[in-house]
Parts: sequence; structure tokens; C-alpha cells
Amino acid sequence: MKIVVDARMIDSSGIGVYIRNILQFMIDKFMADDLQYKLILLGNKRKIQEYFGDKIDVIECNSKIYSIREQIELPLKIPNCDLFWSPHYNIPIFYRGKIALTIHDICHIAKPEFFPGFLKQIYAKSIIKMAIKKAKVILTPSEFTLSELQKYFKIDEKKVNVIKNGVSNKYDNKRSNDKSILEKNNINNPYILYVGNIKPHKNIERLIKSYGILNKKLLIKVDYVFVGRKEGFISKVYGLEQIIREQGLNNIYFIDREMKEDDLKILYQNASCFVFPSLYEGFGLPPLEAMACGCPTVVSKVASLPEVCGDASYYVDPYDIESIADGIYKVLTDENLRNSLIKKGLERVKLFSWEKTAKETLKVIEEVLKR
Repeated sequence: MKIVVDARMIDSSGIGVYIRNILQFMIDKFMADDLQYKLILLGNKRKIQEYFGDKIDVIECNSKIYSIREQIELPLKIPNCDLFWSPHYNIPIFYRGKIALTIHDICHIAKPEFFPGFLKQIYAKSIIKMAIKKAKVILTPSEFTLSELQKYFKIDEKKVNVIKNGVSNKYDNKRSNDKSILEKNNINNPYILYVGNIKPHKNIERLIKSYGILNKKLLIKVDYVFVGRKEGFISKVYGLEQIIREQGLNNIYFIDREMKEDDLKILYQNASCFVFPSLYEGFGLPPLEAMACGCPTVVSKVASLPEVCGDASYYVDPYDIESIADGIYKVLTDENLRNSLIKKGLERVKLFSWEKTAKETLKVIEEVLKR
């Protein structure tokens, strides 16, 4: 049986992690078990081969996501197959074959204030609506996202499967003596870590303002480290440069997300705490990665984050700057709280693995193929 996967977002931060980990498992399993499956990926051949080498068939497909061009190119590029799997909701609406679909979140619909543009809103809602209708099976990473789909769309629950995301086993609390990533970025003080992108729903503006409050409360000097794609972190578009100046912060460091997992692990392990004040998440991987590395976490008590983090995080109100600052301050200064969060985090993260995610995903795909 032939399975075709849209892997154009393989290099992305969130969905890319999802695609890379599940596909690696599928590739390894198909080859080891000699199953009667053939896997074909759509995307940038060079990028895909950086992860999987030349052991997988790739059809060059580089149309931009959410574009008119992808709606023309995808149906032309998808070969005759038994199943087309789209790991995002931007399916080819004119494709007539069997579709499996992953919907990670519907932030565009639930939080339209963060994604301006009336036409974009109409397009996103239309695509999701059609994707839900056309898909034979829908995968989603959290009960929260399922509830959001039920809230905004008519959806047949029978074809929805909630399969939690995993955490790479490369993240652990076995500490390394290698501190080159810290030295390279001139990070010499204790630091608070954020990992993610700069999209408005990530709540970076309030986080930076909370750092202004924290700077005045702490008796020791700390640094504030942001890890993500540099483009947009300090930009006139989001106005963060002005906010940083207003808060008098000269101890903020920005590191490009394009780094080895080993380096990111070292950043997690050596952070005094990890903070994730997002306003909307379909799942939220970074807090779990931090937990796996023995780093205490401060996260928003909204969306999927309580479902994912359980009792292993300290929760704050992401709309309240004082709440964010107070939460970080407590985790930094209360040793008993810190130790409790670290211990609970190491236990919590055991519930999540990419192998488990991939096995459950493959099981669903195999069931669809039999229909």
C-alpha cells in the first residue's frame, strides 16, 4: 500500500518536530518489518534528505502553505496512492483520494485578533471546514483541540483520534560539562529561558514587561534568554525593541532556534527556570522538553497547557503581567517549590514519547487503509 505525506513543513519549529519524529519511526518500522507499505514524501528534497538521507522517495513540491498555488500543485503532484496524509489542515481541496488529517490547533479561528486580515480568516475557516468534511480520519494532539473543533465546527467525533505528542529522548537531565552554547552567546549569569516563536499569541510582549517588574524584585542579576527564529524577535512589526527599551532591560539575549538538540538540551538544563506564557496552544512541547531536562516550568493556565503539564508546572494568568512576574519570582526563590516542580516534571514527561505517538498514529492510519 502506498502512503503519501505532505512534508513541506519538515523544517518548521512545531509541526516540523511532529513530522520528523513520526516519519522517522514509520521509515524505520517499514524497513525493519518489510511491510507492504511504500512511503512517499512531498516537499523540498534537499531538506528532507538532511533528516532521512536518500532512503525515502521524495517528490519535489515547494508551494507555500496557505497559498493558492498549493491548491493547484498538490493535486498534480500527489501520485496514485492508498492514502494521503496531511499533517496540517491545509489539504488540497480538489484532491479526490482518501485523506488522513492532523489538526494541531485552530488558533486562526479561536483567536482572530492575532491573525489580522478578513480574507485570511475566511480562507482559514473555509479550508478547515472542507478538511474536516473530506478527511476519513482526523488526528489531534489534545482534548483541548478536540473541544475547540467541536465548538467552532460540526464534526463527527467518531473519526477524531486524540493522540498526544511526544518528547524526544535526546532531552534528559544527564548534565553535560559542555557549556559552549552559553559561552558563544555571552550568557554568564543565571537565566530564565523561553523557547518558541514570536507570533502574537505567544504573549512575548507581556513576558518582557513582566521581566521589567522582575528586574526590580530580584536581589541577584539574571539574564533573559529567548530561543527562536531571530527574524521577528526584535522588529518594528511587533514593537518589542521599544518595549525592551521602556523596561530598561539590557540583559535580554536572543538565540536562533536553528540549533542542535544537544545545544538546546544544555540551555534547558542550565536555566534557572523555563517560562511559557502563551495565550493559546494546541499542545505545547517546550514545557515538556524543559521538564525532561530537569528544569522547573512556569506556564499559562489556559488552553491545552494544564492538560499537558498536569501538576508539574507553576501556573500563571497570562493576561496579568504581575501574575507572570510573581510566578517566576516564586519559582526562582522558593527552593522547596523548585525541587517539587523538577521532581514532578521528570515523572510527568515519562507519559510522553514520540515512539508512543508514532505507534498510535500508524495504528490509526492502518485502520483507515483497511476501510
